[in-house]
Amino acid sequence: MEPDRLGSTRIVLGGAIIVIGLLLLLGRLVDLDLGALWPLFVLIPGVVILVSGLAAAPGGAGTAATVTGSQLTGVGLLLLFQNLTGMWQTWAYGWALVWPTSIGLGLAARGTLSGDDSTARSGIKTALVGFLLFVVGFAFFEGILNISGSSLGLLGDLALPVVLIGSGLIVIFRRR
Repeated sequence: MEPDRLGSTRIVLGGAIIVIGLLLLLGRLVDLDLGALWPLFVLIPGVVILVSGLAAAPGGAGTAATVTGSQLTGVGLLLLFQNLTGMWQTWAYGWALVWPTSIGLGLAARGTLSGDDSTARSGIKTALVGFLLFVVGFAFFEGILNISGSSLGLLGDLALPVVLIGSGLIVIFRRR
């Protein structure tokens, strides 16, 4: 690894360790229940690995770290949302935000930063497929089955028709 990239990786890693230490210190000083924030222990390492992968020189190790970091970051964000809201049943469709959406976003970022247009385009397509899977899953599980039991109001009533109309338009106007 190049010296300046090694230095930036050390800065990211050291910064993450400091943030975790500050959170633990804050928790002890103000009697904060960090149990509610346990997903940060998945999210923070994910962000560290993601940033390290993005900062790495072009090649296999940087791409592998970017993909791993983007997945961990996606899982951490989803777990944080679910832990704060208690809506654990969103795993039924939320997985699509982790795989393939977060992987696609990581690849798009890696490709853009490294100047690899093919990887960037592939990542964007993968992220769009994942997001479409999430939206369809959301429309089905929340709009029809209402698995979370939350009142989505107008959004719940309109989710499935809007997803179907949008999907049909994509099929009709897609170039390939």
